[in-house]
Amino acid sequence: MKRLSEFSVVVVNPPWRGALRSDSFECHVLAVIGNTAALEPINRASTLWLPERLDGALVSFRHEGSLVGLCGTLWLRKNVGDLRYTVTDGIHTGSRRATTVDVCAPITLRPAGGGNPVEGLTVTLSAYVILVASELDAQPGDVVGLSLALPGMDEPVEADATVVRIADGRVALEVDVGDRDARSQLARFVVNHNRSVLRRRPQAELELDF
Repeated sequence: MKRLSEFSVVVVNPPWRGALRSDSFECHVLAVIGNTAALEPINRASTLWLPERLDGALVSFRHEGSLVGLCGTLWLRKNVGDLRYTVTDGIHTGSRRATTVDVCAPITLRPAGGGNPVEGLTVTLSAYVILVASELDAQPGDVVGLSLALPGMDEPVEADATVVRIADGRVALEVDVGDRDARSQLARFVVNHNRSVLRRRPQAELELDF
């Protein structure tokens, strides 16, 4: 999955034999989180036939001049054209990788041992890690609570996070691996953010890899 890049184009092929060529469809990659990619169909009408789950789907794309194929499961979310693709073919995918986006949003940090909350602004974030501009007095390994208000989201992200590093007034925080709700909120924000970016970009700027 680390060979996939955001906004590049992939071709999704159905798994069954004898499928018509027209059953294949192209998608832009919105984000990659672990071994799962969020996909946006270039032509939504071409995906109306999809079931909620499609096992054995093949995704193909070009990487550094070579054709790459991955086998996995395609998931249809609630909205038409909101797709997730999870690799299941046993290829090592680099599960720590997560798409990062630039976003400036207010965040409140609460030291675990007590003390006054510290305000800050996010610089970048992914489903796992948030980089914050803040004067937080902490050391790597410290645990802090956070409350993050992201644009376009109804509820703030509330979670515990571990300080990964501090340098030049910036704090890198890794959201607790057990806090699935918070990580899911962050992942959803990343996907929606890149979907908005994709729709604002002129077609000529989009990377056509296939």
